[in-house]
Amino acid sequence: MREIAKGIPWLSLIDIDIRTGSLKGKKLMKYLEKYIGEKTFADTRIPLVIIATDIDTGEKYICREGRLIDAIRASISIPGIFMPYGYADRSLVDG
Repeated sequence: MREIAKGIPWLSLIDIDIRTGSLKGKKLMKYLEKYIGEKTFADTRIPLVIIATDIDTGEKYICREGRLIDAIRASISIPGIFMPYGYADRSLVDG
């Protein structure tokens, strides 16, 4: 993980939404998909849940099924930095 993080071309992953000034995160997702692919929660050896928050309701959203990349993207959506991630008919941000 450390070696992967060192090799991330951070500047090339910046995609700013000019309306909000936040990062869209599409380039980052495309980059992460090289490593994660279409893996799902069912593919993990250790049971895993990823927590996000529905920005519209303030409710906790527990990701425990579906594609890992979607849950990861939702959980890195720090308000003001990354745009909320639309998933499961919700607007999710870091939990």
